[in-house]
Amino acid sequence: MIQPGGENMANVGKNIAAARKRAGITQEELASRVGYKTKSAINKIELGIRDLPQKKIAAFADALGVTPGHLMGWDEKPAEELQDMGALAAQVIMDQDALEMAREYMQLSEADRYAVRLVIASMSTKQKKTDAGASVVKAEKSFEKSDCNM
Repeated sequence: MIQPGGENMANVGKNIAAARKRAGITQEELASRVGYKTKSAINKIELGIRDLPQKKIAAFADALGVTPGHLMGWDEKPAEELQDMGALAAQVIMDQDALEMAREYMQLSEADRYAVRLVIASMSTKQKKTDAGASVVKAEKSFEKSDCNM
């Protein structure tokens, strides 16, 4: 068991709180996901004043979409990248147009994928300088000039 009040417990609690906030869930929802009856238990864990059995680390990690190592503070960057990728995947799944585009993109040759990435990068750069409509027109013209085989 990770001892309450210790530095390690406080860090784990902070990591749990940060991951929970990034995941956009409440203490109450997290409590439900990991088998606690009230959000008070989660609050005490996040503050580092309640014991957290080591066997619960995996349950918290699963509920928050991070690795146990992330919660322990061992692999922060990869867990954050995984969290970002998970959030993006969830957005794509919920948007039927984006999901269909992702499917079509994955069927393209590597050369055609590269051409698509160039168009998107061009749109991102130009959009900062113009309004959205003008960016689309410029990106379409740029795309027509490219020699991809879509």
